[in-house]
Amino acid sequence: MIRPKIAKSKQRSKLKLLVVDKERETLKDLRRLLQKVSFPIETVTARTAPEAIGILAGSRFDGVLIDIALPESGCADFYQKLGNQAPPVVFTSDHGEHALQAFEVGAVDYVLKPMDVDRLELAISRICSTKKANHAAPAEHPIEVRSDGRILIPQDDNLWLIAPHEIIYLEAVGNYSSVVFGNRKVLVRRTLKNLEQTLRGHGFFRASRDRIINLKYVESYAVTGRHTLRVHIRDGKEFEMSRRRACDFRRQYEI
Repeated sequence: MIRPKIAKSKQRSKLKLLVVDKERETLKDLRRLLQKVSFPIETVTARTAPEAIGILAGSRFDGVLIDIALPESGCADFYQKLGNQAPPVVFTSDHGEHALQAFEVGAVDYVLKPMDVDRLELAISRICSTKKANHAAPAEHPIEVRSDGRILIPQDDNLWLIAPHEIIYLEAVGNYSSVVFGNRKVLVRRTLKNLEQTLRGHGFFRASRDRIINLKYVESYAVTGRHTLRVHIRDGKEFEMSRRRACDFRRQYEI
């Protein structure tokens, strides 16, 4: 594997990473591998998800590497507990079966064990790219609903006039948002919170920290073993609501 090219600088600040795994030997191996990547890294370790959440609450980190099996209530609930200021998360695992779930909740990478330096380097580069995007400063003046009932969505040199009912769902991408309507997916220089305010009262529901869905396009839902809700959208997509948002949804709609 070819390592990603890193821009050289005279003095590069250290990345502060939280590495979480229940096995002491795995933690030791990861710290050893992280010393070999081209990024200067400061590592802090934890052995449980609650311990990790406590550490993250008390200090700022640039990224998290955590075994996907550690959060007993699932990775979606882990993200929910981290809050809106969560650093980029890379999930690690002995198996590939949870990769889709990891990416659905917003992970920047999913790395299989045992890892090597090249694969770990790629994961760290993705943390850096996400961190850079999150620190960009998009315009945050609210988008207003026009007199004709549509909203104006700016995208680089394009402007999209969309009725709220045409939007299927929205996803957070750092401090930007991806708006899905028809067969298009448009990246918008607005946070999900900003767009949530614009769409309030138009039949949308905040399904998780990083996703808003239009209830008009929900075809079915199912309760999972973790007491969350898996929602199926008309275009074939399916999302898992966090446990807290699933409780809010069931209470609100008396399910």
